[in-house]
Amino acid sequence: MAPEDVVFSDQPVVMAHYLPGAAVTRLRQDPLPLMEAERVLQQGGRKGTLWIVAPAPSHAFRANLKSGGLISWMYDNCQLRNTMGVGRVDYRQEYLQVYRCPPGAPGSDSTRTSSSGSRR
Repeated sequence: MAPEDVVFSDQPVVMAHYLPGAAVTRLRQDPLPLMEAERVLQQGGRKGTLWIVAPAPSHAFRANLKSGGLISWMYDNCQLRNTMGVGRVDYRQEYLQVYRCPPGAPGSDSTRTSSSGSRR
């Protein structure tokens, strides 16, 4: 990660602890803050990357990544970079997924045509 990068996580306090100096924002069901962060990174000429850190989909207590909305935006605009964690025999799973949302990803604004809204 670079100092210009933007991080969203459902556990922002924990992520900020492990990434001192990084601005970590709480991940919510609404994808608008992610879209705004992506726009700021692209328009400002910044070389930063948008990152999302969230529990894996099978996590029992996952509340943020319900079908549609945020998860659809993530799958359209981001690339799964890493899955890490510890498997357990009981119902709890401790896996995190790290997504990298680079500028020019298939669903990002930079790959859309001006008036038709279709992607190339």
